[in-house]
Amino acid sequence: MTHVPAEVDENINIVMAVNLKFYIFILFFLPGVFFAQTSYDSYLQGLNLIEEKKYDEAKVKLKEAISLSENEDTSKIYFELGKLETILNNPVAALSNYKKAIEQDQNFVEALYEMAYTLETLNRKSEAEKIWRDIVNKDPSKIDAWMQLASLLEERGAYQEALTVYSNILSIESRYSPAEMGFYSILTALGRCDDALLNLNKISFEKVEDCGLVMITANCFRRNGRTNESLAIIKKFLDKCEEGSLEQNILLSVLAEHYYLMNREDECMNLLKKIEFLSPELSIAKRELTGEDLTNALNDAVLFGQDLIQHPVSLWAIPKILLKMKRQNDAYEIFLNIADVADSMGDDDMCIRSLMESRKYAPTNSISHLIMLSLFFANRGYEEETFKVLNELLNTPCDCKGHAEKFRVLFSFRITEDAKKEAIEYTQCSSSNVESLVMLSLCLLDEGKYEESLNLSKKILREDPENTLGNAFAGYSLFGLFKFEDAILYLEKARTLSPTNHSILFYLAQCYDRLNRKDDAINLMTEAVNLKNDDPVYLNYLGYLMADSGKSLDKAIEYIRKALEAEPENFYYLDSLGWAYFKQSNFKEALALMLKAVEYMEKSKKSESVIYEHTGDVFNALNKKREAKKFWRKALSLDEENDNLKKKCR
Repeated sequence: MTHVPAEVDENINIVMAVNLKFYIFILFFLPGVFFAQTSYDSYLQGLNLIEEKKYDEAKVKLKEAISLSENEDTSKIYFELGKLETILNNPVAALSNYKKAIEQDQNFVEALYEMAYTLETLNRKSEAEKIWRDIVNKDPSKIDAWMQLASLLEERGAYQEALTVYSNILSIESRYSPAEMGFYSILTALGRCDDALLNLNKISFEKVEDCGLVMITANCFRRNGRTNESLAIIKKFLDKCEEGSLEQNILLSVLAEHYYLMNREDECMNLLKKIEFLSPELSIAKRELTGEDLTNALNDAVLFGQDLIQHPVSLWAIPKILLKMKRQNDAYEIFLNIADVADSMGDDDMCIRSLMESRKYAPTNSISHLIMLSLFFANRGYEEETFKVLNELLNTPCDCKGHAEKFRVLFSFRITEDAKKEAIEYTQCSSSNVESLVMLSLCLLDEGKYEESLNLSKKILREDPENTLGNAFAGYSLFGLFKFEDAILYLEKARTLSPTNHSILFYLAQCYDRLNRKDDAINLMTEAVNLKNDDPVYLNYLGYLMADSGKSLDKAIEYIRKALEAEPENFYYLDSLGWAYFKQSNFKEALALMLKAVEYMEKSKKSESVIYEHTGDVFNALNKKREAKKFWRKALSLDEENDNLKKKCR
């Protein structure tokens, strides 16, 4: 046996040890390498089979790839399996696979996309919306995901949020046509044509893709009564369209629609002869103009005309067809309905046209068109036109019901004397004595004639003890006479008869407040605000009650701030907010608000003792005695019998 030196022997041992480890690695780990390759091979084979449209075999291979992978990342395999199930029209199975892919890789954006689309297919829109939000949060540059989100928001009526989403898209790409169309379409649908035109007027409309925006701009001009500008922009863009192009056909159709809505029938008919493909709406218009197939035309018009924004021509065709069918009274009623809908949607042009048309066909005893016309002008600040119509209304003969309608509109304009005359006329012709007494009582309340109003209210209650308004008006009258305990008896009865009447709750709360039952007052006003949470008067009063009692001051401030959002210069609300901060011992903030309240109050030529007193109280808390007394004296000059103020002024 050959002798081996010790150091050589040691080296051999090291080599053998290394070799042994290598063999162990080969023995135990190399099968894993082959194993992974087999999984990958199955994956590739599955993809190839998909390309060959051998879907069942592809599914087997992809599932095989997953089973072989064990702890490896299989998110891509699950993703491909999900897409395969989508091809096979198995959305539930597809969704399951997309979820498994995302569980392994939460940033797998392609899988998130497919999952969102699949949820939409399954009509699980709210879940899809969450996924689209997740995608845009991960990558705000994904315009297509923003568009899908906007579409879902529009679908569920969340228009304000959809507007924000479209704005985000346009901040990424300023002239992205689908987002522009979505943005301005929503503004138009919300009746915000002025806002839409503010930006649309800045666009030059040079591209063919701008055809949709031209339509929106023209419709906004028309809706705002700017018909000449509406026609001009359509004609201008028409000159840029190729002869016979789709864009030309679309804009000729829009022009024809405008002529139809403007009653320019000959021009409309000339265009209809040129348009190659008539929309269902223009087909209805053509049949109305030619008098052909009117019954079916009417049925189609009713079907389409339920949506004023999308189908104004169909809606306008309904009364015109009825007139051709000699149904004048029906046409009159439809014109009034159109006016009402158009007014609520901010379509001034259609509203005024409908009202003017209705006047031509009004029955002799109907005054509804005049009432709507007066309200239309009043809501837009046209005082001269409003009072012209009201004067015509006063001089128009009417039936008994008409006197009641006249009363309501005249009273809403606080033309109390004439309203009272109509109430008296109604009393003489109506079999309902109670209703006429209610009208008269309301006029007397408005004039501050509380004793007379109370007597009439009691008359009402003798005829009908369960009459809600009779009890309420008796309570309001007694409140005006400072008989708060008596008022509560009637108002509590009215409340039991009409538990959700916020006006009754408001007066009842004031009665309890005057009797220093603050908790009852706060509870009632909380109910009133829950019923009408956008009323600044209610919000301010509840906030003030809470502040004055020193309860839930943060919540009190929240209510009053909300009231101030609606009326930023209301000195009563500024005083309330200042008082809430005073109760929080935030005297610096309180003083700034009190002084602002005083400024606005004096600017409006009014004087309120309590506002001067509160301002003095804040100065006093800041140890500014001289300024405090100055405001207390002003308060005392307006409320000379106030013993508390007398003490403060000494």
